[in-house]
Amino acid sequence: MRMRPCFSSVLIHPFIMVVVLLLFLLLDHRLAFGHPPLTRLEPFELGHERTIALPEIPSRSVSIKTLNVDPPIFAIENFLLPNECQHIIRLAQNAGLETSQAGEPVNDDVTMEDSDYEEAWKAWDTDGDAQLTRAEIVDGMREFTQTVLTEDDVERMFNELGMDENGDGTLDFDEFKNANINDMDGFLDDVEESRPVFKTRYSRQAWLNQGGQDVDVVLETLRERLLHVTGLPRVVVETSESLQVVHYDHRGHYHCHMDSDHYSPSDNMTCCHFDRRDETLGNGRRCALCRYLTLLYYLNDVTLGGATAFPFAHANATFQDSGPEFQRLCNLSAQCDSGVVVTPKMGTAVLWYSHRLDDGGQIGEIDLRTYHGGCDVLDGEKWIANNWIDVDATENFYTRSERSDSEYDTQTHSEL
Repeated sequence: MRMRPCFSSVLIHPFIMVVVLLLFLLLDHRLAFGHPPLTRLEPFELGHERTIALPEIPSRSVSIKTLNVDPPIFAIENFLLPNECQHIIRLAQNAGLETSQAGEPVNDDVTMEDSDYEEAWKAWDTDGDAQLTRAEIVDGMREFTQTVLTEDDVERMFNELGMDENGDGTLDFDEFKNANINDMDGFLDDVEESRPVFKTRYSRQAWLNQGGQDVDVVLETLRERLLHVTGLPRVVVETSESLQVVHYDHRGHYHCHMDSDHYSPSDNMTCCHFDRRDETLGNGRRCALCRYLTLLYYLNDVTLGGATAFPFAHANATFQDSGPEFQRLCNLSAQCDSGVVVTPKMGTAVLWYSHRLDDGGQIGEIDLRTYHGGCDVLDGEKWIANNWIDVDATENFYTRSERSDSEYDTQTHSEL
């Protein structure tokens, strides 16, 4: 007997395929359009250690230690060999080092509410006598704005900006409130330029390519190591920025900062590569630089000082980056003992995530608890390098950042 064709089984397959495809699109449209999910190392518990073999030398492994659970911060000893560290330093010296600029957003029209003035006044007027002396302003500037002034500087600021309206050598609350914040910022900028050791960031830097033709073998190996340890999609790593190498001399430092822009999907923002930072897209959303992960490498042993500090690593998840206490802890020249503090050691890498992940495994809101910085180098010098892994959530996902090495070749690198 000849079997009849089962038309129901023939018809159901295309139907199932359509349903599956629709569900796939609904679950994560970004993945469907070629945005692979991001990975994240599991911290497990404080002090947890795991061993991972390195890809280029199977017999060599590194230990990843959890320094903080939430947000996750890890230390990886011997990630770089001494000769590799020295080689990267020589490459940076040959490339030429330039003065580093602080990455704070520029705001040409700073304003404050009355409540802000009142809160600031209480913090600055330490003896509660309703007058700000030059000494109190020196202390307040150091603690809350990370700027070092002398009393002579304060007197010059009073005179040049007309702040001391009654000429008594102090500021009362009305004079404090009437001061032009933007003029004060300009004055402080001039002071920092004349005395760079007092700047928010005091260092020099160079950029080194890690991909493309004729890439240095050590830098290429470093990138492969990063891929292996983090488990991130190759496309994300290879379209990120080049390696930044930073040199800190005596008293060199970088007060606490975020590596990434203050990104939140609810703030009409979209993650873009460095070259599109602050660009307004066709849909009206503003581009933000979203550095998902930082891998910082210590390239030398520092004689004294130079630690990397995460002063708010132990804060709760609702932590906000404002107020006098925030400014006080951010001044890493004044104190370097809050939160998680990592002592520099040649070859060690420190890894952390500046962003949370959303439910679809894509880059989510910034985690403000990852504010970090470099404490003062008290003796000797410090060399570090940074790999920033940034994510572009637009149609430019597969194109390079301005500071990366080459366009991502989807024909050559098909794996995600």
